Amino acid sequence: MFTGALFILFFPLMMFFVISRVAAGLFRGMSRQFEPRERPQRVVEERDPGISKLSNFGIGKRPSMQSRVFRLAFRLKGKVTVSDVVLETGMELIESEEFLDHLIDGLRVRMEVSNGGLVTYEFPEIISRLENQ
Repeated sequence: MFTGALFILFFPLMMFFVISRVAAGLFRGMSRQFEPRERPQRVVEERDPGISKLSNFGIGKRPSMQSRVFRLAFRLKGKVTVSDVVLETGMELIESEEFLDHLIDGLRVRMEVSNGGLVTYEFPEIISRLENQ
């Protein structure tokens, strides 16, 4: 009889405690849902529709990286390799190769592969300027 009275008294209290904990967890989750989140910034495409791809390589964000590569090309008489760019800029190997590949336009930068398989990136404007001096 005594255990029945304890059950009748404590069972509703236990149920109230469990339900209140579950409800508090639900309300806490809902309040997190409505907190303002930081929006990712969009990359604004200026003149070139490929600028969003190039922004990963610092083009558009840091023109200094592009100018460093062109200065390197000038110092090396208009021909650079991926290794030259890695040494000059500190970028990773793959990142440097992709950076140079995105610079290729056939006019200012072009890629040449020698018979031995050496890939060089040539800067015809710089080569022309150095030949005319």
